[in-house]
Amino acid sequence: MKHLLHLLIIGMTLMTTVHAQIDIVGTVQDSVQAPLPGVSVMLLKASDSTLASFALADSKGRYRLSRIVSGEYVLQLNMLGYAQHRESLSVEGEADMEMPPISLAPEDFTLEAVSIESRQSPIRMKGDTLEYDANAFNPEAGESVEDLLKRLPGMEVDRDGNVEAMGETVQRVLVDGKEFFGDDPQVATKNLPADAIENVQVFDQETDAEQFTGVDDGQIEQTINLELKEDRKRGIFGTLEAAGGTEERFALKGNLNHFSPGTQISGLGQFNNLNQQGFGIEEYIQFMGGIQSLITSGGNLTLNSDGGESGVPLSLGQEQGFITSAGAGLNYNQELGEHLRLSTSYFFSGLNRDLDQERYREQFLDQGSFITEETRTFNSRAYNHRLNTRLRHFGDTINRFNLSFNMGWNQGNSFDQSRNQSLDSEGNLENAIDREVSKEGQKADARLSMSYQRNLGRRGRTISVNLSANGALEDRTGLLQSYNQLYPSGVLVADSLRQDQGEESEELGYQAGLAYTEPLGEKHYLSGSYRYQNYTDQQNREVFDLWPERNLNAQLTNSFRRDFAYQRAGLQWTFDGEDTDFGLEVNGQQATLQGEVLGQDSAISQTYYHLLPAARISQEITRDLRIGLRYSTDIQAPTIQQLQPVVDNRDPFNLFVGNPDLIPAYQHNLNFNLNFYDQFNFVGLFMGMSAGYIQNPVVESRSIDSLFRSIRTPINVKEAWRANSYASFSAPIRPLGIKFNLDTRWNFQQNIAFINNSANDVTRHRLTGDLRLENRNKEQFDVAIGAELTQNWAFYSEASDLNRIFLNQRYYVDALVEIGEHWQLRSSLDWAVYGQEVFQDDLQVPLWRASVQRGFLSDKLRVSVEAFDILNRNQGLDRTAELNYLEEVRTQTLSRYFLLKVSYSITSLGAQR
Repeated sequence: MKHLLHLLIIGMTLMTTVHAQIDIVGTVQDSVQAPLPGVSVMLLKASDSTLASFALADSKGRYRLSRIVSGEYVLQLNMLGYAQHRESLSVEGEADMEMPPISLAPEDFTLEAVSIESRQSPIRMKGDTLEYDANAFNPEAGESVEDLLKRLPGMEVDRDGNVEAMGETVQRVLVDGKEFFGDDPQVATKNLPADAIENVQVFDQETDAEQFTGVDDGQIEQTINLELKEDRKRGIFGTLEAAGGTEERFALKGNLNHFSPGTQISGLGQFNNLNQQGFGIEEYIQFMGGIQSLITSGGNLTLNSDGGESGVPLSLGQEQGFITSAGAGLNYNQELGEHLRLSTSYFFSGLNRDLDQERYREQFLDQGSFITEETRTFNSRAYNHRLNTRLRHFGDTINRFNLSFNMGWNQGNSFDQSRNQSLDSEGNLENAIDREVSKEGQKADARLSMSYQRNLGRRGRTISVNLSANGALEDRTGLLQSYNQLYPSGVLVADSLRQDQGEESEELGYQAGLAYTEPLGEKHYLSGSYRYQNYTDQQNREVFDLWPERNLNAQLTNSFRRDFAYQRAGLQWTFDGEDTDFGLEVNGQQATLQGEVLGQDSAISQTYYHLLPAARISQEITRDLRIGLRYSTDIQAPTIQQLQPVVDNRDPFNLFVGNPDLIPAYQHNLNFNLNFYDQFNFVGLFMGMSAGYIQNPVVESRSIDSLFRSIRTPINVKEAWRANSYASFSAPIRPLGIKFNLDTRWNFQQNIAFINNSANDVTRHRLTGDLRLENRNKEQFDVAIGAELTQNWAFYSEASDLNRIFLNQRYYVDALVEIGEHWQLRSSLDWAVYGQEVFQDDLQVPLWRASVQRGFLSDKLRVSVEAFDILNRNQGLDRTAELNYLEEVRTQTLSRYFLLKVSYSITSLGAQR
C-alpha cells in the first residue's frame, strides 16, 4: 500500500508538469482609474471554493496569477475600504490570459464591532528553502531549539539528538547565517532557547564555489538556519538554570549571547546527572576509540552492506544507563570589514557513563540457531576539547577566499566486565566466558583547508582552487583478563587469558582540487574539474602475555600501513533556469590501494579505474510544490581495520581478522524529494525517497564451530540493495478545531550473510507510521495525542524457518495548560509496548512525566517542580533485527525522581541602544 501511495503521488506530480498551464494577468484601479496597489487577488475553484492561486497588486496595480490549469474558477478581489469584486472565470487553451481592467468602488460603512483572527502561514517555501514560522508552533519559555524542531512537520529528532529534515540528516546548524560552534549541529539545537527563534529555515547548503559562481556543483549539505527575533539580534539574552532533587539528581545549565550587527558572542555551559548531553554522538564514538573499538566493546554497532555502521538502527542508547555530563564553550563571530568575517569557537565536553545490561541474542547459523546471554557492567570516562576557526572573505564579486583550521584532543578510560554464555537450541550450555577489559587512551587531530575562487571577467567564468591537509595521532592501552569455559559433551574444559594490549595509530591525508567554469550562453554552464586525494593510515599493535611471565605475543603483534589515493577528472554541464535546475556530470577516476604488514613480505598493491556519472534535476511545479531528483556514484575504500590480517582477540570467543584482499565498493545512489505546502489551506506533504545499489560491498563472514566460538572476517560480495522512504502529511480539520500529522518511514536492506561458508540472502524491512492529533488554538492549552507503530520483517532465502516478524508500539499524550497569566501545568505519558512474537516476553513501559511552573517578574523568573517516571516503570530496552541475529538489550536506567528547578531569562539587554 505504501509503495502504491508513493507511485500515485509521483505520477500525479509528473502529470502536473505536462498539463497545460497559463498565467492570468490584469490591472486593478479605483473609480477614477488610478492604480490600486496592495489589492488581494484570489482565484477560487468554482467546484468547492478552495484557493487555486493568490497575488497582491503591485505599485502600478498589476497582478499575475501563475500556472493556472484549465477549469472553472471564481476571481475575487478584496481591499479594505472598497467593495468586494467577484466574477466567474473560465480558463482554457494554452495562451496567457489578459484580463480587462477591474475597477473597485469605495464602500461606505460604519464599523460597530470587529473580530480579527490572525492566521499566519506556519510554513513557507521560498525557492529551495523551506521556512517554518517558529511562533506558529508555540515555543515555550525554557524549551530548547531541539524541543521546537520535534514539533515541525517533516522534521525528526531521534533519541540521540540527531536531526533529520525530510528524511535527510542535518549536517550543519547556522544562527542568522553564521557558524555556531563549528560542525556539531547539536550544540545549537540543545543549548539555544526556542523562544529566541523567529524562523527555522531548511535548505541544501551551497558550497563556497557554488555561492560565488551561481552554478550548482552537485555537492549538498542539509542545513538548518535559525533566524533570530529582531529583539535578540542586538543586545544580550540568555538563560540561567539550576535544579536539584531526590535521588541526588542535579542540573546546572546556562547560555549567554551578545549579538550586534557585526558581532556574535555566545557562551554556554551545562553540568548534570540526568542523562542530558550538550554534544553529539560523534564525540562519544571518538571517546570509545573509533568504530571498530566500539563494535568489539559491545556497543551494538553493526556493519551493513557497504561496510559502514548500520543506520537501522544505531542503538547506542545514549539516554540509557546513568550518565553525568559536563560541557562548556565559547563561540565568536566578527565582521572584520565589508567582505571579511572571522568565526571561531572552543568547546569542552566530559562524560561519565555507567551501564548495567542484560543482553539476549538469537544467532542464526547455516542450519538452525543458538542463544547467547550476557550480563555486563560498564563504566567510561571521557573528555574532549575542540577548536574551530574560519576566516572567510565574501561579498566581493571578483574574489572569494576561505581559510579554516580545526583541531581536537580527547582522552578517556573505560572498564568493562561481563559474563557471556552460549546455549544450543535445547538449552545445553556450550561455552561461557568471564571477561574484564580496561582501556585508556588519547587522540589528537587537526585539519587545515583553504579555498579560493576568482571571477575571470565574464559573468559565470570562474576558476576555483581547493587545498586541505589533515592528520591524527592516537595512543591506546588496555588490559584483557578472561576465564574461558568450554563444555564439549558436557565436560568442562577451561583456560585463562591475561594480556596487555597497546595500539598506536597515525593518519595523514591531503587534497588538491582545481575547477574552471565557462558560460555557454544564457543560464548554461560547462565546468571542468580535477582533484587529487591521498589518505595514509598506519596502526601499530603490541600484545604481551602476562602469564606465567610477560612475553611478546608475536601472533597478535603487528604494524600495518594503508595508502589510498585517487585522481579524478570530469566535466559538468549545468542549466540554471528560473523554475528548473538541471545538471549532468561525468568523472573518470583512477584509484590505488596499497597496504603492507611492516616487517613482512606480504603487501597489497591494487589499481582501479571507475567511471563516476551523476545527474540531478530540480523543478518548481507551482509556488507551493517543488520536486527534485538526484543520481550519483562513489567509491568506498576498505578501512585499515578491515584490511589488517591479524587477529583481534578482545573478545576471545568472537575473534575478528582483517582481509587484505578486499577491494573498494562501487555505489549507485538515487534520491527523490517532494515538498508541497499550501500556505492558505495549511496542507503539507513532504516526501523523500532514496535507493542504493552497491557493487562489491563489504560484509562479514562468520565461521562458527560446534561450541559456538566465532571468527569474523570482512569479505566482498557481488551486490547489495538498500532503500528508504519518508513521508509527512499534515492538514487541519477545521470543524473539530484540530490538525493532524501522519509520518511514515520505510527502510529496506537486501544483502548476503555468510555463516560457515553458506550464503543466505537476507531481506529486511522496517515500516513505521506515526499519527499525531493536536488542537489548533493553543492560547490556553496545547494537547497532542498520537500512536506510533513499527513493523519489522526479516526473511532468509536458505533458511525460511528463521524468518522473523515483530511489532513495536508506542502511544503518547502531551498536554500543556496555562492557568491565569503565570501558572503552567505540563504532563506527558509515553507508553511503549514490545510484543513477544520473537522475543521472550511481552513488555510494556509507561513513562509519565509532569511539572507545575510559576512565573515571576513578567515570567523572566520561573520556579517549577518536575516529576520524572511517576509510575516508577522506566527501563532501557532495545530490540533489533540485524543481518544474522535478533537481539534484545535491557539496561538499568534512571527511574523516578523529583526536581525543584529555578530558571531566569535574560532578554535583550541593551537592545534599544
